[in-house]
Amino acid sequence: MNVWNLVRRISAVSIVLWLTGCALSPRPAAPELAVVQTQAESEAEAYRFRFEAGDSPDTDGGSVGAGFIVVTQGETEVQSIAHDFGMSVSELDPAQWLTVADANGDGLPDFLVPNRRGEGDAPVVGSLYQFDEGSGEFELVETLSNIGLIEVTTPGCLTITQEAADTRVARQEHCYSPQAGRWVRQLSLPGLMEEGDRLASASPEAQQACAGPTPALSECRRLRLTTDRALQAALKEHKQAQRPALARERGRVYAQRYAVNLDASHRSWLRYRDNRCLAYVREQGFQAPLFQSANEACRFRLAQWQLQQYQVQ
Repeated sequence: MNVWNLVRRISAVSIVLWLTGCALSPRPAAPELAVVQTQAESEAEAYRFRFEAGDSPDTDGGSVGAGFIVVTQGETEVQSIAHDFGMSVSELDPAQWLTVADANGDGLPDFLVPNRRGEGDAPVVGSLYQFDEGSGEFELVETLSNIGLIEVTTPGCLTITQEAADTRVARQEHCYSPQAGRWVRQLSLPGLMEEGDRLASASPEAQQACAGPTPALSECRRLRLTTDRALQAALKEHKQAQRPALARERGRVYAQRYAVNLDASHRSWLRYRDNRCLAYVREQGFQAPLFQSANEACRFRLAQWQLQQYQVQ
């Protein structure tokens, strides 16, 4: 046999064996995600969440792709939810890939899970799954999911943070209305306070009487009227504090006009507040009597914000 033919045959066999070995070698698997468990009085009542990779795991083991979130209770599998992370390992904590929280304030567990919205440099967003007592399953809240990163601030309220390509960050605040049976986007406050910021001056009483998008009408209205009176008192105190200095520096007539203009400005703000809240409540599509309670909650929220502005002047 020709030596060169023998060499070619040996080389061909070697290549075939090498390719066969590559085909049979196991593909690197995505990192294993820890089992997440809810807190419950007994092991049988707790929900456990684990992630099972799909049929096409990541080829290089550097990211977590599509699969299923398997929900079990005790020894029973109660739900399997298709989910595609589309995230690199560095973006996903294997120990905290799913967050259990009472998002809507009903005392039952809900959960948040991240995913990439699109491919490449698309932002990482979040999805909210809310427990439904009727079906006994976790259901995706489509109106809040795949918008931005979700954080539950208090039971019943959450914020959604959106990062744009130009590095701008926008925040939305949403609260759940048990009376309306849905999530309601909160009114963004003007001026210095951005969306999602909470009112530092709100007392515990205020948080109870006017908490949520549709609180009890009579209690919230009383508190809003009390806050409006506090606004008047703060404005009067400010005028009295400024009048002597203005009279000395610019004259008594200027000081009087300053006080008159402050009163006119406050009346204009009250009209703006009431009209803005009416427009906001109409945008939310509330029906009576929730329309009135949502309107009072909005007016109280803006009154609290304005009171802060008067107090720092």
